[in-house]
Amino acid sequence: MKSTKNVLIAGIALAITLFASIQITAMETVNGTNWQNLPTEIRSLIIMTLAESHNNLDEAIKNIKQMSEINKELYSVINGLKSFTALVHILEDKFDVSTEDIAKKFSTPTAKQYIDLGNKLFNTMVISYSQLFIAQVTKYINTGADINFSKTSSAYAAKKITILDKAVDSQESQKIALILKFGAKPDQALSRINHSPNTEPWVSIKQMLQDAIEKNKNK
Repeated sequence: MKSTKNVLIAGIALAITLFASIQITAMETVNGTNWQNLPTEIRSLIIMTLAESHNNLDEAIKNIKQMSEINKELYSVINGLKSFTALVHILEDKFDVSTEDIAKKFSTPTAKQYIDLGNKLFNTMVISYSQLFIAQVTKYINTGADINFSKTSSAYAAKKITILDKAVDSQESQKIALILKFGAKPDQALSRINHSPNTEPWVSIKQMLQDAIEKNKNK
């Protein structure tokens, strides 16, 4: 029975590989960095599962996990911290769900490690900007924490919050600069404060975020 199931899954993958390869070019443009962190052949499989999921996150994750049972490279992707991080951001962009909630649905050891490191990164935000704060953030990032790890928050219009959002809300410019240096995506944070007063420190914070966006465009 399992052999028949594997053959069926492999047949489906082969049948729509061409479709997947056509679709990938457009999506790579939008999510370039995340896609680049995955092997080329795996990108097609993931595009395929997204196309077959009918805009249902649970279905997409189920398909990815099933496919990983017969594809060693995809298995490595969902069990490697760096590649798993890239994968959850692809799903976040597609389904507009926090990376924490996506990782919880995978419920794998790597997913649990991803969440644990992300929460530890969030917990550093209670520390005032200092050498201790810098050391803690640096330690977790070097261990594999995702600087763009996001949590669900009903208090935010975007329904998701990152440590960059928290630093912006508390108007901590030094923390913002450090978090951006580690590769935080500034777009959401900037969109949230676009209508803030044209006074300090908001003017300087907006400029920092705008500069980061321009820098990312030029990479």
